[in-house]
Amino acid sequence: MRSFSNILTSAICMLPMCLSASAQWQCPSPQWYIPAASGGTNGPIHTMVLWNQEAAGPNRSILVLGGDFTEAGGTDANNIATFDFQTGEWNTLGAGTNGVVSAVTLLADKSLVAAGDFTIAGSAPAKRVARWDGFQWHALGTGMNDVVYALTTTSTGDLYAGGFFTTADGLPASGIARWDGQIWSDVGGGLESPHVFALATLSTDEVVAAGVFTFAGGMHINSIARWNGTSWLPVGPNPTTGVLGLVFTLLVLPNDDILIGGFLDIYSGSGILSGAKNIARWDSKANIWQPLGEGLGGEESQVNTLTRLDSGDIVAGGYFYQSGQTMLKNYNFAMWDGDNWDWPDANSLSGLGYPLSVVQIPNGDTVVGGSFWYAGQLPVENIVMYGCGATCYADCDDSGSLDIFDYICFGNAYANNEPYADCDGNGNFDIFDYICFGNAYTSGCP
Repeated sequence: MRSFSNILTSAICMLPMCLSASAQWQCPSPQWYIPAASGGTNGPIHTMVLWNQEAAGPNRSILVLGGDFTEAGGTDANNIATFDFQTGEWNTLGAGTNGVVSAVTLLADKSLVAAGDFTIAGSAPAKRVARWDGFQWHALGTGMNDVVYALTTTSTGDLYAGGFFTTADGLPASGIARWDGQIWSDVGGGLESPHVFALATLSTDEVVAAGVFTFAGGMHINSIARWNGTSWLPVGPNPTTGVLGLVFTLLVLPNDDILIGGFLDIYSGSGILSGAKNIARWDSKANIWQPLGEGLGGEESQVNTLTRLDSGDIVAGGYFYQSGQTMLKNYNFAMWDGDNWDWPDANSLSGLGYPLSVVQIPNGDTVVGGSFWYAGQLPVENIVMYGCGATCYADCDDSGSLDIFDYICFGNAYANNEPYADCDGNGNFDIFDYICFGNAYTSGCP
């Protein structure tokens, strides 16, 4: 039946509807909504990433979440879990970890790396960092002697980890270390008094480290620095005074400008840079720091997470309620449209805390994870979404448009006997599921 399905897929894709230009579908009134009826997590979500398990070819992505929880969707899940937007199902990654997961990233082979403050992943001893190959957890060397908060990769396949540690694989590595697939190694002498909260990679493969520190590779640099493969470099014109405070998050823009967020101000050389409250932009061409409007503030305010939407708008999450002297409609969560900070809905993310991670899924909806129990008046469990509030069945790959890749995605799901592919819901996988999917595709989406 599987080989027949391949033939059938080819035949169906000769139909005009499969070969026609893609049709974009839009939801008329975006809103906050709960991603699954089974609920969220029973503890904070610290990090999220989209994961396409297929090494090649289009297939829908699932969400990987790490944090400090023991349940996800009512199912036992130790600090790491996955969520499938199409099926609404939560799943575990083996037995998870025995401690908090603070960062997750993907390697070139589509395997996952998780890091945080744990010593066991699955049944394997793994000090603060481990790799999931799709079936089981593996240690990466002997790991680190203290918590890992951040991960990033380069185009060469190297993995960088940042945190509070001073050794990796039992050797000196102050705050940052590089994994080449075999061993961990020091990065240019590391960072003094290391507290690295964020890592990112530029298009040049330079690695940016940020947090709170005063020296990088012996050079006096405050809280943010670049590693070019041979030496540490400052970010901005005043390396010894530029960033004042703690950097919690980094976002690299398409032109290699860098956004930083945290509990911080920027010193411009003649004084504090106006408008750069808790967030600022480094212009990579001019090598200067710039504000984004009047920043994001309020008493004891901070920015925890930044992401860039497909529209080019910037979303920030954390603990804040005003920009300059202007009160925001949406506390703790705001969008920068190039001119102002605001959000379309006047619904705050409140409860026990604040957003810690934000991602946009292929259909354009935004997922927010963190420590909160309400989105406005909507009860939630540390995770909420903003957008359509429902998926379009025929948009198999969640791209927000209907095209030939949805047929390919459906064919993959059918071949793997995924519940999604039982389109007519009769419990069997047969030609009628293809006919059902074809009808759904023809009917289109809202």
